[in-house]
Amino acid sequence: MILPVFKRSDFELCSVKTPHGYPQSQTHAGVAVYDGKFYLTCSPYPAKKCSKFKSYWMVFLQKVSHGRIGKTIDAEKYENPMLYIGEVQGVCPPVRFESVQPFPLMKTPTPVFGQPAYNSDPDIFIDDGRVYILNRTYYRKPSICGVAGKEVLISLINGNIDKAGFHFTSIEDLKRSSKSLISPCLIKYKGEFLFSFLETNSAIDGRTFDGLYIQRAKTIAELKDNDIYSEIEVLSNGLLPWHMSLFAYNGQLYSIIACVRKGDTSHIWQMLGEFNDNLTQLKIYPRPLTDYNSYRGAAAVVEDDFILYSATLNEKVRGSKSIDGRDIIVAKVSMEQLFKTISL
Repeated sequence: MILPVFKRSDFELCSVKTPHGYPQSQTHAGVAVYDGKFYLTCSPYPAKKCSKFKSYWMVFLQKVSHGRIGKTIDAEKYENPMLYIGEVQGVCPPVRFESVQPFPLMKTPTPVFGQPAYNSDPDIFIDDGRVYILNRTYYRKPSICGVAGKEVLISLINGNIDKAGFHFTSIEDLKRSSKSLISPCLIKYKGEFLFSFLETNSAIDGRTFDGLYIQRAKTIAELKDNDIYSEIEVLSNGLLPWHMSLFAYNGQLYSIIACVRKGDTSHIWQMLGEFNDNLTQLKIYPRPLTDYNSYRGAAAVVEDDFILYSATLNEKVRGSKSIDGRDIIVAKVSMEQLFKTISL
């Protein structure tokens, strides 16, 4: 087994409280640093695992009580995008985050096609005080010939940052598609806006990965106006991407990319990916960043320190109040040391 870049003892547990009435659970981290402050996006997904016996017992209780007891948590209802801020006060990176508002940026979506809908996969990017947050809304459609239907909406939540803090301005539709648009990302790189997403089911079935796609445009309006994507060649060392985020360092584009090994969905690995100069290829380094079972993580580079905010999955982290083993944790290492370690 290849040792990870970070030992478990290198990580600190982050305090990222859910809104009032929400079970404590956080997943799908995104991070941006602006004017000395760290901004974190994530979403609750309180899906507590239980044994088959307990599952059957809960179903029995629901039946005999006519639904009054034995109810399970509807995790999708709580999977709504949150924005947090953590200011560096002598300690970098921050581990305590406060919500910029006491409720999610978007509410649980109303079903449109007679089937439950849900939010997912928030991402954040900040450019010159302008805040861009992506949210993915998944609308289920009735099955046709046994094939489940869907419509996916990527919303762009806009805001501004000044000395008084974050100010919400608007929400607009960025993309609407029959594609899955898994783990969408937005970043500005070498003067262009990049929008990326994955077509994958790898963490569910252990085999399906249908590609990484990127769209490039000079403006956000251009991203909205067309759906011309380039498929990126992924050199994966037998890994199948599931979720991803983007960050840049010294003129190079990188990805924190959560993957499973082909045929094995028991563990999701947090990996580092590096794009080539013309963004036609992504190489995934074979050494994992952590051996924590992980969901979507994100990184920022501050004064040549690589700072990783990772989301755990079904893990017991000391001090955690999570109901389901989903927490946000953070670790850092110098970029020089990261490249030395990950290339070994």
